[in-house]
Amino acid sequence: MRGAPFGTGAHAGTTGTGTPGTPGFQEDPMSVDPVPPQETPPAEGCIAEAHQERPDGGIFEHPRILLALIAFGGLMFAAFFAARIAGF
Repeated sequence: MRGAPFGTGAHAGTTGTGTPGTPGFQEDPMSVDPVPPQETPPAEGCIAEAHQERPDGGIFEHPRILLALIAFGGLMFAAFFAARIAGF
């Protein structure tokens, strides 16, 4: 049925292989909803309580240490050129 709106026709709402009602017809498992849409499905193994998790800071966990390392590297770089100019 070309041009017909989606969900109309002889096999509206069925997807699968074969023709419905014939041997070998397999209903698409994704089209079967095991839980009615009005109900909330039970949680599977979830025992966690609702809480605000602290984000992982990674390398930025201690920004003062990171800033100190960058400043120290900059000073060492400048000291190298200052020593070269001074003749060391």
